[in-house]
Amino acid sequence: MKFFILLFTLSLVASATYGQAPGPDRLLWSSTRRLQSSDFHIIAKAGTGGQAQYQYDYDGHPTQFMGKRGNNQLVRNMLLCSASSIDTTGNVANFLRFEQTLFDIQEVYIRRLRQTVRANAFRSLMVGNQKLKAEEDKITVEAAKRRLAYDEQTNYGTLPDKQMEWETIIQNELNALNEFSAK
Repeated sequence: MKFFILLFTLSLVASATYGQAPGPDRLLWSSTRRLQSSDFHIIAKAGTGGQAQYQYDYDGHPTQFMGKRGNNQLVRNMLLCSASSIDTTGNVANFLRFEQTLFDIQEVYIRRLRQTVRANAFRSLMVGNQKLKAEEDKITVEAAKRRLAYDEQTNYGTLPDKQMEWETIIQNELNALNEFSAK
C-alpha cells in the first residue's frame, strides 16, 4: 500500500511540472511578439554583431501527446536570453529581423517535431521511443541545414529581396503547420 501511495504521489508531482512556464532566462517563440533588443542579455563589443541561442525541449508522457490536438505546449521553442548577444552599435533592426527569421525557421521544425511526437505517441507508449528519437535527430539536422541555407542565400539577412522571399516562405510553412502551434 505504501508503494502505491508513493507512486501516486510521484505521478501527481510529475504531472504538475508538465507545461510549466520557462524560467526568466528563456523566451518562448510567439507568433505575435517579435524579438527585441532587451531579449539579448549580453551586449557584444562594437562591430562584432551578436548571436542568438535557441533551444527546444519537450517533456511529457506519450499519452499527453495523443488525440486530435495533442498537447503542443509540451514541446517548446525558446530563446536563451542570457546566452544571446547583440551589438547595439550596429544595425539593430536588421540584426533583430535576421534572428527573428532564424527563430521562425526553428519554429517550423519544432512544429514538425510536434507532428512527429503526436503521430508516434501510441507507438512510444507501447514499445519505447527509439523511433521518435531517430525522427527528432533527423528533424534537428534538417533544421540546421535550413538555417545554413538561409544564412547563405540572404548573406545573413543583408539582401532585402532574398530576406523578404525567405520570410514569405517561412510564414507559409508556419501557416501550413498551424495545427501544431503551441497556442
